Amino acid sequence: LGSGADWFECTEFRRQKRGPRVMAVRDEPDGVTVVSCDVAPAYPDSLGIRRYDRHFIHIRPDLWIVVDYFSTRAPATFDILFHAHDERNAADRPFAPCGGSAWETGGQKGRMRLTCLTPGMAGAYELQTVLGTGKKDGGDHPNHQSCLLRFRNTAPARTLTSVVVMEAFPAGGSATATASWDGRTLTVKLGLRTWTLVRRGRGFRVCCSRGSD
Repeated sequence: LGSGADWFECTEFRRQKRGPRVMAVRDEPDGVTVVSCDVAPAYPDSLGIRRYDRHFIHIRPDLWIVVDYFSTRAPATFDILFHAHDERNAADRPFAPCGGSAWETGGQKGRMRLTCLTPGMAGAYELQTVLGTGKKDGGDHPNHQSCLLRFRNTAPARTLTSVVVMEAFPAGGSATATASWDGRTLTVKLGLRTWTLVRRGRGFRVCCSRGSD
C-alpha cells in the first residue's frame, strides 16, 4: 500500500476495479481502536498472494501498531515500507537507527519511533526514486527521491506476521512504550498502563487492560 498517485499510478491494474477492503472497525475498551483490512486484492495475482491482512491498532493518543499477515503460494520476501514528510508536507524526513530494531524520524515539533517486533526482519534506511505522474489534479508531481524505512524478512517464507509499533512524542522527549509479540498475543506497556491484545480469526481483541494514566 502507498500514499496516493505517487505510489499507485498503475492505470492498467486499476482498470480491473479491484482493491483492498475494510473487514471490520472495532472500538475496543480502554482507548483502543482496531481496523482490519483485506489487502490481497490490491496486488496482482502473479505475486502468488493467498492472503494479506493488515490491522491498524490505535491506542490513544500516541501509539499506533501496524500488523501485517502474509500467506503466499511459494516462499517470498516481504517489504514493509514507511516514509515521513516534514511539517509542511514538502520534504521527506530521514530515519535513524536507535538500537535493536528501532528507528526514529521527525522534525522540530515532534518525533516518532518505529520498532519491528517480528524476529527475522531487518530494518534499513534507503533512498528510492519515486516516479512522478506529471501535472495532475492542479499539482506538479515530478520524479523525486523518497526517504524510506524498509523492514524485510531475512529468509523467504510462505507465512509471516510483521508487527511494527509506532509511538509519537514531542521533539526533545523520548519514546517510553515497550511491546512484545509471541505470535498470537500483543502486549503493550506505556507508563502505568498495560494492554493485552489477542489475535482472533482475522482480527484483534483487547483481552485485558491494567493500570491507569
